[in-house]
Amino acid sequence: MTMNTSALTSEATVSLNIANMFEFNSRHARDTDDESLSRARRAKENFGVSAEAALFWGGATRRRIVITPEPPDADFLQEIQELLGVQIESFSPKLVTGWVCRDLMRDTACLQRLFDMLQNEISSVLPWGFTSDLLRLLSHLQDSGLSLILEESNLPSSAASVDYLDSKIGSRSIFEHVHHKVPEFYAIPGYACQNLDLAKELASTLLISGSDPLVLKSDRGHGGSGVRLLDSIDSAALTFSEILTTGDGIWTDTPVLLERAIGGGTKPAVPNFNGIVGMNGDIRTCGIGQLKISGFGTYVGMEFGVNVVSDEMLALAELAGRAAGDLMRELGYAGWYDLDFILDPSSDRLYGSEINARRTGGSVCIELADQLLATDWRATMHVSSYEHVKIRSSLAGYTYLRPAFADVRRSLSGDCGIVPIFTRSISLKSAYVGYVIYAPSRAIAAAIDNEIKMLLGKLS
Repeated sequence: MTMNTSALTSEATVSLNIANMFEFNSRHARDTDDESLSRARRAKENFGVSAEAALFWGGATRRRIVITPEPPDADFLQEIQELLGVQIESFSPKLVTGWVCRDLMRDTACLQRLFDMLQNEISSVLPWGFTSDLLRLLSHLQDSGLSLILEESNLPSSAASVDYLDSKIGSRSIFEHVHHKVPEFYAIPGYACQNLDLAKELASTLLISGSDPLVLKSDRGHGGSGVRLLDSIDSAALTFSEILTTGDGIWTDTPVLLERAIGGGTKPAVPNFNGIVGMNGDIRTCGIGQLKISGFGTYVGMEFGVNVVSDEMLALAELAGRAAGDLMRELGYAGWYDLDFILDPSSDRLYGSEINARRTGGSVCIELADQLLATDWRATMHVSSYEHVKIRSSLAGYTYLRPAFADVRRSLSGDCGIVPIFTRSISLKSAYVGYVIYAPSRAIAAAIDNEIKMLLGKLS
């Protein structure tokens, strides 16, 4: 497959945004039959919710074609187009496996529609992450004569590097290399175990000998899953019993990490670097911010901009992030990536936690801010996402949610705003919504958040 990998996204006339989140996260099951994939998809109640993030990708490209496993709410789609001043054409193939590229390749009518839309266009391809089914789709489109730009996508030879870099073992090895380039940055002290049984024995030995609290990480975990805190012999026994009882597949036949719990099991700050390894080899910094973690250790959003990360930490995070990008490029990777760090509150040391070799929730904040705010927003504005805000009951459609956002917007000054990002979630049994708020400070953003939560709480 020969594609245009030297042209810049700015030359594109349309962005082709492919929301293959479910496909990427379960890509290790690439040889699984359709019925098994379909069962897994049906068992995931919030399937397809995160796919709405693809509506916000595209930067300065004013026309977007977005492929999602299920269609977004029409009112929500219309509102996003009006807010961003872009044209978005969203469509979904016949839902079978939920792997959007695979389903699209089998839906000939939908595939022909896509081909017709992309004829005579220069299309910048923006996927969530690299998969073998994405490669097959792009090869088919290229062989059909379409002009594609892969500035943020991977070459066929990159499949192994994606699997390696997006694993906990791969992340850890990159961090050890980064430490040699940036001595002020550290890999977390720990051990790589071949399997869960070995990790259980090693954890018991360490905790009995008086070890600091430990963090147990499955090599396959994603989205915060596959991470457990072991702060005592008793908690470790309960954790391993729970894992074995539930039979969670992310712990089966996979390496497991045991690492020291930075901060002694308390909640440390979690800075974050987002960047792009370009197809031409350039490393680009997109944004440096911080993960927002609830009191229960659950990821709930991102924040970027003024006073989120100190100037000293910004500089160190960028050095480490770009050094990691250089190493990823050497392994054949190209595309969006992020690094999650942990800041030790007792020493101010910056440690590497994990690498995501794909787009992330942070990419939505960054792209929204780049499209809506002045170019210096990172130094003058606070941009924060709230990705799992619970509401009391499920709603039939976005029509019922839209007035709450409209009411809040009417009370805002011109330098503040709120943008809904996840709305399919309002129909779930445990309903929630997601949005991004931008304001001159964290305090003002928090006040806006309180106002929207008060209005959402009145919905029934």
